[in-house]
Amino acid sequence: MKLLKTYSLCLFGVSLWLLVSSCTIGPCGVSWLWSGSSETSVETNQVLTAAEYFPAEVAYRTFLPGGQWPEARTNFVYCLSFGGLDVPVPSDFMTRFSSPIPAVITGTNGLVSRPGVTKEAKSGREVVKLTLNSLLIQGDRADARVFYVGGSEVVTETLRLTLQNGQWKVARMKEITRSYF
Repeated sequence: MKLLKTYSLCLFGVSLWLLVSSCTIGPCGVSWLWSGSSETSVETNQVLTAAEYFPAEVAYRTFLPGGQWPEARTNFVYCLSFGGLDVPVPSDFMTRFSSPIPAVITGTNGLVSRPGVTKEAKSGREVVKLTLNSLLIQGDRADARVFYVGGSEVVTETLRLTLQNGQWKVARMKEITRSYF
């Protein structure tokens, strides 16, 4: 009986190790190797195309002051990326955010990171990273997944956007994960 208990615990330990080694844990939760979903899935483009500019702008502005995100502050510097966590958005897209308040940048050059805080070296202000991880447009609606990394929290939100009278609007926001580090 004691030998059976030892073998069972050993088998459980090996099974647990196999399970944990077959997944990656990131800001969007757990990705299993066999599920076929990851940050480089088919719906995640690594380049923001001109056709996606209007819904992408609405998704980003949701997290800026004046949008629907309650934690938005004018004293933050917002760093936009698309696809991967640090992939800059095109410079012609950035012209949509030329207002000095809030400060909006792309690319991580010039950022200083310490545990729990990222600051812009030039101004010394705290940085919030907004990553539009995926944007899937289907006719007059779009689904977006956004990572919000600010201070010591990481939040994953999904947005449902709808095209109403020629303008993209946020129809629904849903928090998927929120974690603190």
